[in-house]
Amino acid sequence: MKKLLFFISIAFLMVLSGNAQGANVVVNPGFEDGKNPWKFYTNGTGNFVVTSPAYEGAGAARITTTTIGTNIQFFQPNVPLEPNTDYELSFAAYSNTGHDIRVSLCKHGPPYTNYGLSKHLVNLTTSWVKHTINFTTKNFNSPVNDARLMFWLASDAVAGDRYWIDDVVLRRDSCEQFDLTATVIGGHGTVSPTSGTYCAGSVVTLEANHDTGYHVKQWTGTDDDTSSNNTNAVTMNGGKVVTVEFESTPPTYYDVNGHYYQLIAVPQTWTDARSMAEQMTYNGFPGHLVTFSSQEENDWVYSTLGEGTRDLDSCWIGAYQQEGATEPDGGWQWVTEEHWWLYSNWGDGEPNNFGAPDINENAVQFSPWDNPGEWSDTRADVERSYIVEYEPVPIVIQLTNNSSNYSKDENPQIHNGQVVWQMSDSTWLFDGQIWYWDGTSPPRRIGVPPLEWTTYENPQIHNGQVVWDWDFSVMFWDGMNPPQELNGGGASGGGALADPQWSSGVARVGWKRF
Repeated sequence: MKKLLFFISIAFLMVLSGNAQGANVVVNPGFEDGKNPWKFYTNGTGNFVVTSPAYEGAGAARITTTTIGTNIQFFQPNVPLEPNTDYELSFAAYSNTGHDIRVSLCKHGPPYTNYGLSKHLVNLTTSWVKHTINFTTKNFNSPVNDARLMFWLASDAVAGDRYWIDDVVLRRDSCEQFDLTATVIGGHGTVSPTSGTYCAGSVVTLEANHDTGYHVKQWTGTDDDTSSNNTNAVTMNGGKVVTVEFESTPPTYYDVNGHYYQLIAVPQTWTDARSMAEQMTYNGFPGHLVTFSSQEENDWVYSTLGEGTRDLDSCWIGAYQQEGATEPDGGWQWVTEEHWWLYSNWGDGEPNNFGAPDINENAVQFSPWDNPGEWSDTRADVERSYIVEYEPVPIVIQLTNNSSNYSKDENPQIHNGQVVWQMSDSTWLFDGQIWYWDGTSPPRRIGVPPLEWTTYENPQIHNGQVVWDWDFSVMFWDGMNPPQELNGGGASGGGALADPQWSSGVARVGWKRF
């Protein structure tokens, strides 16, 4: 009686201390319930039956290879496993010729990931022998139930071989065990595994999956809490509580134009996104919904902020259609008033105002159904993530007429609908819509236009030259006939207009001299 109480006490203490051997995860391990869920496959010929003699009980599996194929396997699918855990596999087996067998434990479906055993060779004899294999699971981070326990015959069997298998047991090895809990603080992503029980000394790999526009801010309870990587690890030398926190990814610098770009993964309508973007600043740069002036800029934003995926699909950009414009391709413009005709990147068949007249698609998104980075029009009242562009504001000063204090002007830019030049001393100059620069000489005052003339409008940059819309009551282009040189045109001192450009039926003209 004392001896019995002693063994009961030891068993009780083992449970309390976490020392335990797991239950057998193999279903129908002794084939006492027939074949299920065991399977046999060969691309030769053969069969699988449950018969005697058995190692234990009344039945065992017998596999016959009638003709040899290159793929012969006897297996059980959907076996549950814990990650990074020590296991013990045992089974009894023999073959009529003493030919060997190999054992694998892998993902049941493609890509058939190795879960800890890969064609492990087992030396069989011609009589029953119990075999034991100890291994550690690998290549997955959270519990799975998609493992395949497979006995592989193709490497060793010959035609006419018969194999007997019985009493298949797969369980966690006896070890001291500790619990792991992992949680996310504040949302914006997930972490796996979230919980599990692991043998002492096991190293558990943790995987943080952030939402678009976020990244890892802080790990706690891991082996490296200073890491901001998406993966981390924890060594199970006791119970562990792990946390991970995400934060919004800061703006990313584009060295081609000196602007910053940021994905805001908080869905808003297009109108609200525009308003919120214009209230944001970064490093003193004001923000606005992103605009594009080249394919290079468009591709860089899409690939960089989207981390090489299609995560930016359906995000708002800073383009919209003016109210009352001709559908579907009239009146599109940027929130910064840059000219639309300089660059666009519509997807095939876009814009299309799909759903009209019941639906009005008057805002632009990165298209989720066209090529990566292309655009589509959509309703402005749906909520989307959006991209903010931060760009510097030039220092604006007034240029004195015929000033000799300035050297050659460079790099004309548009700011708030006005032309701005950069002098060699990096000072930014402002034209006030009455200055012109031909790319070689200093800016010159055009002078007060004759009464029959109106002002220059909508300055743009084209091939490094300043281009205006010319709104003249005696127009060099009437919208129907080909453009004509003004040659005075009833306006004293009128010079030649050159470099006409066309967009949406409107001529844009570079003003070469005056």
